[in-house]
Amino acid sequence: FGSVVSHARGVRAGLPAYMTLPRQSRSGGPNFLGAEHAPFIVGGDPNRKGFRVRDVVLPRNVSEGRARSRRELRASLDRLARMHEKEAQDPTVSFDSYYQQGIDLITSPTAQAAFDIDSEAEKVRERYGRNQLGQRMLLARRLVEAGVSFVTCYYGGWDHHSKIFDGLKKHMPPLDQGLAALI
Repeated sequence: FGSVVSHARGVRAGLPAYMTLPRQSRSGGPNFLGAEHAPFIVGGDPNRKGFRVRDVVLPRNVSEGRARSRRELRASLDRLARMHEKEAQDPTVSFDSYYQQGIDLITSPTAQAAFDIDSEAEKVRERYGRNQLGQRMLLARRLVEAGVSFVTCYYGGWDHHSKIFDGLKKHMPPLDQGLAALI
């Protein structure tokens, strides 16, 4: 469903329209809508101290100036490659839009602020629950407030069979706490 929302609403404020935490479920992908409507996958554990979303910030050893130089070099190489080919025949054209979305995400103050879960008040973090699911729900709220249209929080492990009561005792409290705070 997130891919449909992405198709209908598109990118806003430099943020993808569809994100999923921490991975995509096995329920498919964007299929015929195209890869541009696949979710942006936010891996990792937002409950971990110093949580950072991979590939959304520049590597520590790359300054903003160096990153800008790399973008300019890439743009120059693109211009050279296109001097002899028409856009319709150039396979890099569609890649350019993905590349630009990535640059927008890395350079967007809105995105950086949304992903900075450590800036959230400790009281709020406790209300959501200091566990992976609670912090994913908090991060999802922050992403929606920043302009993401659709966020999926994947929380697997519900296939309990003969140990259903033990399994539910483990899985329900984080879900109850995080969902209550989100609502």
